[in-house]
Amino acid sequence: MLENPEKFSKPIPPPMKDKDGNPIVDDEGGATIQPTAHFVIKSKDIKGSKVFLNMTSHKMVDPFEEKEIPDSEELGIRIPLSLGDPREDRDK
Repeated sequence: MLENPEKFSKPIPPPMKDKDGNPIVDDEGGATIQPTAHFVIKSKDIKGSKVFLNMTSHKMVDPFEEKEIPDSEELGIRIPLSLGDPREDRDK
């Protein structure tokens, strides 16, 4: 059984969508989206506790791209991010 302590529980608001089912973008450029799941990265923090990173995508978040680094002639990888709140949970 998964546990989610009260201090970490936060209701997830329903996605805000327009009449065509597309997310509504607010004045600051933000939107509530429902991403597509891809894979999970399992790691440990400096105290040795397990940390899971859920990798997802959505058509509104740009994909990785190779791009020139500002004030440099080198190329780097640009990784656009959309982050959700951390969530405490119990592992098997």
